[in-house]
Amino acid sequence: METRRTLDMTAGNRCIWFEQGDTVFVDRRFGARPSVVASWADLPFADGTFDFIVFDPPHCSLGSGRMAERYGRVTIAQLMQDIIAGSREAWRVARAGALMALKWSTHDIGLQRVLTHLPGWRPMFGHKIGVRTLHKSDVYWVLLARE
Repeated sequence: METRRTLDMTAGNRCIWFEQGDTVFVDRRFGARPSVVASWADLPFADGTFDFIVFDPPHCSLGSGRMAERYGRVTIAQLMQDIIAGSREAWRVARAGALMALKWSTHDIGLQRVLTHLPGWRPMFGHKIGVRTLHKSDVYWVLLARE
């Protein structure tokens, strides 16, 4: 039986994982202790390598504060460009029929807007997992299929 290859292209602190198995964790920050140090917009893997991808990109523009210090400062326009680049790179390293789990917060950009800017990925279903009241946003997990 063939082993399923899993990629977490935005690994961070891996707080979402129950079982890490043979998952490849990518982060550009050495402090996150990734399997591979790289940007999720320029992955060092061959085309069609993975069956399942997790994509939890930055969700909001960051100008200052703790989150900006941790993840860097970014505008909404940069954020959209990064998400499009990341989804294209995910599509490239995904095998035909692969799935991608996207985590998204509507802090600055609505979910539907993001979903229309993920070239090559078809949303299958999703679920709201939380509501933030301090910065008024909803958090979702969405499962997408590679077209």
